[in-house]
Amino acid sequence: MKKLKFLIIPLVMSLVVLAGCAPKGEENVKTETNKTVEETKKPEEAKKPEEVKKPVEEKVDAEVLNRFDKYFYKGEDELIYIGMAEYGFMAKYDKEDVKDAKEKVVVYEGAMRDGMGEPEGKGPREFTVSYTVDKDKIVEKIDNRDYVKNKKTILNSIIENFVVVKGEVKVGNKWEQGFKIEDKEYKAVTEIKSLDKKGDKDEFVVESTVKDIKGYKDNTYVERRTYREGLGLIMLEYRPTMVNGQEPMDDFIGYSLNYLKDKDGNVNVIER
Repeated sequence: MKKLKFLIIPLVMSLVVLAGCAPKGEENVKTETNKTVEETKKPEEAKKPEEVKKPVEEKVDAEVLNRFDKYFYKGEDELIYIGMAEYGFMAKYDKEDVKDAKEKVVVYEGAMRDGMGEPEGKGPREFTVSYTVDKDKIVEKIDNRDYVKNKKTILNSIIENFVVVKGEVKVGNKWEQGFKIEDKEYKAVTEIKSLDKKGDKDEFVVESTVKDIKGYKDNTYVERRTYREGLGLIMLEYRPTMVNGQEPMDDFIGYSLNYLKDKDGNVNVIER
């Protein structure tokens, strides 16, 4: 019996040693293999990121940007506008800024001069009107700093960022633009209604219509603007709101360019 016991012990020890020398499992082998492949990849074999293409800068011919220039006043005199019920304001040409090869901006600075004056001595009630000209249109933008007004992006028109002209200045040309009033969307349709001569100067009229808008006769807002060569805007008329559901006495109210005034106070009255 002792001899058998001594024979069994060496046999068990041999089996344990053989088990420790067995090859690794298949999973371990695969992991080691993958690691080796990744480590041996050459840098040029890695996937290169896609190159970002720079947008091609759009350029507009200077003649195109300047084609509306004759409808801007660029003199040194003040433009004096007068309307109904002691309404009025002045505007003065400030600068022309060519931002890039796609557009330019013509800027006017203005101040209210009406019956309200300057309440509580707070100073001038000022605003800026800028006209952005690109390859196919003129857009009027208002920065209204009049401290007695709530609306900061309009003066009298209800149409924000008004498109003065889009395309050619010719009778029948028509375009649309969207705008908002108190987060409600509306659509204005503007058309060139006439193109005539005033003396030797070209003069055109645009009429804008906004339908399905409450507070106006027939639920329709209408405004007309007249532009003259050498002076720019010389008249704006618009349909007033109804009061207590009653139609106003006047179909249109507004203002017009009355005269130019130089630094010495001399005036040049504008014929209409």
